[in-house]
Amino acid sequence: MTKEEKLQEIFTTAWNGLKSQGFERSIIMVPASISTDSMIASCRYRGPDGMRCAIGWCIPDEAYDTSIEGRSAGHDSILRILGVETENHDDNEYVWMVGALSRLQSCHDNADEFNGMEKELRFFAEEYKLQVP
Repeated sequence: MTKEEKLQEIFTTAWNGLKSQGFERSIIMVPASISTDSMIASCRYRGPDGMRCAIGWCIPDEAYDTSIEGRSAGHDSILRILGVETENHDDNEYVWMVGALSRLQSCHDNADEFNGMEKELRFFAEEYKLQVP
């Protein structure tokens, strides 16, 4: 499978999962710091009520563990779960895929009312020449 085909597979799974939850973010509220009572949203691969982030939809149940929360999509442990080769960090395909998956993750994590998640995902698909399901 080429890197483009693999990315299309991941994108299709992410799109369909995010669409099923109304393109809403998978977040929990956590303290902003230990010295304040204010709370901030923290994105999760798996959140409450079955919500998932873009990459979270691509992580099989048997591979999910709470210890992966907080790791970026470009972390080797996440890449291996997604079936991406992680042996050679200098390889152009590895670098390309890490960049693409990090960008896909940001479509979820940085979505807001102005640039909604669906819109960001469509920009992503156009950028990487992917088909929107």
